[in-house]
Amino acid sequence: MIRRTLGQACLALALLVGVAHAASTLADAQGLVNMAAERFRDGDFAAALTALQEAEPIVAAANDPSVAQIRFNIARCLEELGRDDEALAAWQVYLRVPDATHRKQRAVA
Repeated sequence: MIRRTLGQACLALALLVGVAHAASTLADAQGLVNMAAERFRDGDFAAALTALQEAEPIVAAANDPSVAQIRFNIARCLEELGRDDEALAAWQVYLRVPDATHRKQRAVA
């Protein structure tokens, strides 16, 4: 009985550590997104793009819906940098995920 209880406690602890790690990772991704927004406002599109590209796989792996907004902003940065072929590919990736109507309309305009 003690062995079983100890096993359950270890499993619960492992699950809690996993949840805490995921939350920390998403918090880190949010920090990158915030930094990207600042860089974009400052006109430093290359730095904004780098931050967004670091955040995107973290958010995508967590199946967080904000991945759509990140992909939208990646496409915007590529546009601003004049990297048209990459921007087009990024817009196509973005359009495959559900997102707010106003951003979808902007993407196809």
